[in-house]
Parts: sequence; C-alpha cells; structure tokens
Amino acid sequence: GRSAELSSDKVESMLALNVVGLTSLCSLFGRDMAIAGSGRILNVGSLVGKYAMPYFASYAASKSYVLSFSLALRAELKGSGVSVSCVLPGYIRTAFDERAGIESPAYRSFSERNGMSAQAVARAGLKLLERNKPYGAAGARNRFASALSVLVPRSLMPVMTKPFLDRMLHA
Repeated sequence: GRSAELSSDKVESMLALNVVGLTSLCSLFGRDMAIAGSGRILNVGSLVGKYAMPYFASYAASKSYVLSFSLALRAELKGSGVSVSCVLPGYIRTAFDERAGIESPAYRSFSERNGMSAQAVARAGLKLLERNKPYGAAGARNRFASALSVLVPRSLMPVMTKPFLDRMLHA
C-alpha cells in the first residue's frame, strides 16, 4: 500500500522481524559460531532490496537492510570460520500476498505464476552457502532480473515500476 496510508503497527511489526529480529539472531548465533570457529549464516533478503519499490517501500527498505547487514557481517566475521550469505528471491509462493493484504486478483495471479516454491529458494540459498558466495538471486529468472537491475539507475527504477504496479494492484 501507499506508505503514508499504512498502519504504523503493521509496518513496525514487519521491520521488527526483518531488521531487529535478524540483527539480534545474527549477533547471538554469529558470536557463538565465531567462538566455536565455524558456522554458516544464511539470511533471506529479496530482489526488491536492491532498489526502491512503490507500494512496498518499507518492505523493500527492510530487505535492503538485510543485504547490507549481511555483507557487512560477512566482512566482520571473515577469518573466524563463519561465513554469511544472503539469498535474494523474487516472488515466493507463500501466504505473503494474503498477509500483506493484497487483494488484487491480477497481482496475486502474477505473483503465483512467477513465484518460486519455498523449497527451491531454500535450495538456492544452500548452494550460496556451499559455494561461500556473499549473495545471489534465487532462480534463473531472478538472476536475469538482478543483472538487468544494475543497468537502471536506482532513482529511476521506482519511477519505471510504479505504472506496472498501479495496473496490477489497482485493476
């Protein structure tokens, strides 16, 4: 929804999970893993964390935090035996749209058609960990979209995606 119209309780709850919860868990387990001299942390970001997205502004910003935090934590833990990776899925077939209050049949259909299964995203994340990659998009379609996104200036991406989202969400 429009950021200025969202319930602050819902936004704060989502930020508490995506930012505060993730940070706390990484600190707690990262410290223990570093003491033990080994471990792997896999954080779940999102493709939208690479750019701003209208109607998903707080969510996209929280996922941007996940990616930035993961990369910084990875650097901090380098040499400790602990690796940190961040998987960047696009749409995942979950109850996200329903929980987010998205009622548009067009958007929900698009999300379902283009979504990956949670299992496929988990496998992609595990591959990142196995290969000790800092981050990566889950799935071929998402890797292609991620590669294209670097060609478009960050300030232009939300301007370009808004008309598409307007049609999808307000159809």
